[in-house]
Amino acid sequence: MSKAPAQSLSLAEGVQRRVLPNGLTVLVKEEHGSPVVAIVTWVKAGYFNEDDRVAGISHVIEHMYFNGTPTRPDPEAISRETKGCGGELNAGTIYDHTSYYVVLPSARFAEALAVQADAFQHPLFDAKVLDKEMQAILQEARKKLDEPSSFGREKMFELAFTKHRMRRWRIGLAEQLQKLTREDLLRYYEDLYRPANTVLAIVGDVKAADAIASAESLYGAQPRGALRRHTGPSEGTQQEFRYRRMTGDISRNYLFLGFHTPGVLHKDNPALDVLSTILGAGTSSRLNLALKERLGVVTNVSASSFQFDDVGLFEIDAILNLNDFDRATREVMVEIERIKQFGVTAQELQRARSLIETARGFELEEVLGQASTLAGYEALGDYRLADKEMRELEAVTSEDVQRVAREYLNLRNATLVEYCMPRAPEGRSADELAGHLQGAVLAAAAVMDPPSPALEAPSFLDRAALDRWAQRFAAPVRGSSGVARFTLAHGAVLLVKEDHKAPTVSLGVYFRGGRIDESQNTAGRARLMQRLMSKQTRNRSVEQLAQETEALGTAIGRPASDDWFGFTLGTLARNLPYAADLIMDVVANPRFSVDQLDREKEAQLMAIRGVEDQSGSYAHQLLRQALFGDHPYGQPELGAVPVIQYVLLDRLERLHDESVRPEAMVISVAGDVEPPAVRDLLAEYLQRWSPGGDPLPGTAKEFYAPDRFPPPAALTGPQVKEASRDRAQSAMMVAFPTVPEGHPDEYPLEVLESITGGMGGTFFEEIRTRRGLAYQVSTFSAPRAVGGYFGCFVACTPDSAQSVRSLVLDQFARLAQEPPTAEELQRAVRYLTGVYEISLQTTRGQAGRLAALELLGLDLAEYDRYPQRIAAVTRDDLSRVAATYFRDHPYGVGLVVGTAGSVATPAPQ
Repeated sequence: MSKAPAQSLSLAEGVQRRVLPNGLTVLVKEEHGSPVVAIVTWVKAGYFNEDDRVAGISHVIEHMYFNGTPTRPDPEAISRETKGCGGELNAGTIYDHTSYYVVLPSARFAEALAVQADAFQHPLFDAKVLDKEMQAILQEARKKLDEPSSFGREKMFELAFTKHRMRRWRIGLAEQLQKLTREDLLRYYEDLYRPANTVLAIVGDVKAADAIASAESLYGAQPRGALRRHTGPSEGTQQEFRYRRMTGDISRNYLFLGFHTPGVLHKDNPALDVLSTILGAGTSSRLNLALKERLGVVTNVSASSFQFDDVGLFEIDAILNLNDFDRATREVMVEIERIKQFGVTAQELQRARSLIETARGFELEEVLGQASTLAGYEALGDYRLADKEMRELEAVTSEDVQRVAREYLNLRNATLVEYCMPRAPEGRSADELAGHLQGAVLAAAAVMDPPSPALEAPSFLDRAALDRWAQRFAAPVRGSSGVARFTLAHGAVLLVKEDHKAPTVSLGVYFRGGRIDESQNTAGRARLMQRLMSKQTRNRSVEQLAQETEALGTAIGRPASDDWFGFTLGTLARNLPYAADLIMDVVANPRFSVDQLDREKEAQLMAIRGVEDQSGSYAHQLLRQALFGDHPYGQPELGAVPVIQYVLLDRLERLHDESVRPEAMVISVAGDVEPPAVRDLLAEYLQRWSPGGDPLPGTAKEFYAPDRFPPPAALTGPQVKEASRDRAQSAMMVAFPTVPEGHPDEYPLEVLESITGGMGGTFFEEIRTRRGLAYQVSTFSAPRAVGGYFGCFVACTPDSAQSVRSLVLDQFARLAQEPPTAEELQRAVRYLTGVYEISLQTTRGQAGRLAALELLGLDLAEYDRYPQRIAAVTRDDLSRVAATYFRDHPYGVGLVVGTAGSVATPAPQ
């Protein structure tokens, strides 16, 4: 074994660039840490390139791009071939570009690149397919109307921009979209989908020379063509405060505040990025600590800065606890004023740098993220700008942050949109509100104190010990790539997976139990306990825990399934001792207080109500009620309102003593570390922990035994749970009870999920491609510790919901009557194997997969054995499980009926 050298965080290092004679730019970067590769086709054509007559056409072309070529005329051929290569295929359109991408096992790279080259150079844009696809696009547009965050943001853009194309409803309006013709698509494609307007980025387990040669062979013959860009009017300087209040059938209040900033590559953008991080990224951000933790006026608040060629916007979004929009907006402006007066502290600058640096480290784990980032910077002029921007961010000073806050975050440059629940109080006029805010800020400024430096908190281990441990993790010893399993004090299990391709580590601490141990009278208590545990400890206050966590460039995650819950962190590997101290302090030494209980109750209640704002999530909640009734799996995943309203502090403290115990604990670590060092570090924490309460069963088999957690009762007939909302779409889930985790039928059911759902899936083809009845069609297999279900989700127009339900049930029945073909089976096996390899690129994916196996008592060998399990599935297996679980069997339905009455549809521009 040898000492590992310090790893670089450079994204541009090792990239090879080639410009073909026709103008196509090709970027290739070799990454051999995982057997996968990403192919990104980045076309500099988006909403900003559309004139008003064809607004939305970029997104229409994105939909049509993979819908056939002369050599692949079947609209589903490209999706099926990509799936058959084990690849994940998708695309996205935004203001200044459209990106098409595939991630797949590198062994099938040549086949996938040939498919991508064909799609880029020879799209059919078949008129009949366009007619059907347009129905799906119109449904996608309706879906956006039903999402409060998306709807509110775009209404804010509409108000903030008076001339620029950013003011338009970016996906297009129905009356415009329906007028688009095949000729319009061809004209737009010929104008902008030219090689010189495109970047092809390839990152992964390939040889750069071979990849470049393949690109030259497949793309080199395409004519250069005439590139014709369409630019719209520029935006003048905003000189007045703009304000709008809207109401809708929503369960929470939303606030959207925007400030105009310069376009991309402006010298002020690094400082604006740091400002947005300090103001609104993470739990220790200025806005979160002030508005959520100290004042309790919001449930969530965030800030972001984004830029395009000639425009930028600094945006602050919040979800309010109450109807007090004035107070929330006032406190946002007060926190901005505090930065204008005093700048930011050295600790805040370091926290921002750590968050940015750690994000870059984790970006290096994934080939798709690297390929997309490199392509985006190359489209701006040079892929090396990715590293240049990192250096500029590191050089930002407090004075820089203060200066850009003073220059850009002013009321005369601000646009505010409030999206309110029904019967919200009347808003003020823009002038009245601006005067009120200005007066409040001036009054607050007169008594402001400069921010205090962060106070160092005690740690679980003492600081000297942590610093010694950090020396051991500074440069790990590279050994094997297998999984090491250790049993620590009190029976806790530690799993360690080495992965040295990036200088990162992911750590998770998990416990069996949680929702599976709840009822109608206790639903949501485990989630509330989780929230409180991650807020403060006996060693660290709310602010100290938040600041220390984000000083490591990370955040404490709170994953929770039906059968287990836990806490996760991801950071640079050298910081693992400090991350372990934080997460073990959260686990062993939480501090439950009345003030935090009240605050987290309100946040969880708002989240519970917010489920009804998301039609898909609401349909899933209704489906679980239909399938499982009073069983724990039938309870709302975030809890029941009466339970959360009235739960007492001592009950949560007892719940912690009863459920957060080492016998039911699994620690999973993956990354640039050596297992013995991780074992020795975590062993020290377990030896110091003296948990209270009675011991839990020490194995998964004993923990999930039927006498402790009986399986769900069998359905006696179809069960339907339905709700109506003022929505433009209906959302429906239909599902059948199936098997628990570890059952042999779990693998055939996963194969059926791959065959039926998503692009290239049989349900997708029948419901969306052939009939155009829905925008979104997916299937899912959801095994749990003591039960499971297999279902289909469809988002459709309200008037088609009943016919879609019948069609979905027909598709399930057909699976039992007509087994999938051998070709469909082979394609699904390749796809699932590829997706599995893709998921294990990241240390988070590795740590999570290992933890799930151990928590449920499954053999850790299944980590490597999964591809063989999937490959062993036969057509007879598929017929058998379809007949066993779907043919003439009771099912559940969760349906959110869209009434499409008064949704505030954006007006034509």
